[in-house]
Amino acid sequence: MKKIITYCLVAFTVLTATAQTKQTGFKLGFSILPNVSFMNVVSGSNNFINPQSTITYKQVADSVKGGDKMDLGLGLGFSFMYNIKRDIEFQTGISFYQIGFVRSIGNLKFLDPVYPGGPKINDQSADHTVHFHYRFSYLQVPVMLNFGIPFKDMNFQYNIYGTAGLQVNYLAGSKINSQFEGFTVNGKDKASFDSTGFNMNKVNVNACVGFRLEYLMKNKIILSAQPLLSYNLIPLSKGDLKMRGTTIMLAAGINYRFQKTEDKKKN
Repeated sequence: MKKIITYCLVAFTVLTATAQTKQTGFKLGFSILPNVSFMNVVSGSNNFINPQSTITYKQVADSVKGGDKMDLGLGLGFSFMYNIKRDIEFQTGISFYQIGFVRSIGNLKFLDPVYPGGPKINDQSADHTVHFHYRFSYLQVPVMLNFGIPFKDMNFQYNIYGTAGLQVNYLAGSKINSQFEGFTVNGKDKASFDSTGFNMNKVNVNACVGFRLEYLMKNKIILSAQPLLSYNLIPLSKGDLKMRGTTIMLAAGINYRFQKTEDKKKN
């Protein structure tokens, strides 16, 4: 992952060295935000995660490292973009999105709780496995700069930008959806929990790099796709279990451009 981030930074530096934006004014946009997130539990203490549990935070950290850490998420966002100069565009807005990961626990025994403080396994079969799908919901405000990338003989109908900046995230909620494999509890093979066991930071900050691609449909209507790679500058969680996340997000949307008077003569 470090190599990927390094390659993206090098490519971004090269492509924006002689940037030139092709439109001025400001734009408002609406986007859908599909994403793929990867979680890395960087440390875990030897304390038990719950007074009723025999599982330590270190065991949880090890199970995440050995499991499927990738998960798919979705979100919605509104964006505002303004040209500081003809070659530099400021971008901000607000969005709601979800990220997460999957953790599996096997070899659970008869009368073991499926989750600390949760219902107990009343099935005496040998194989008990629970798949936990962790979901974290965030409100995000980006503070980014878009640098126009010039291409020879390219008309104004297509625009390509390099993007870099910060994303400020506020935790709006968290939840675990569990799936039981090989057994049921009270006749059900799934359950949900409102506590994830992580002491989450309410506010965290990401660094992000990427690109923004635009297609001018009409004079003021623009379709856009903005793939971004972001990484937590500080852990998502604190205390006994510290976790960082890497997210690849694609903001696909439609935008309306409010033109300056000097721009209207060029279209």
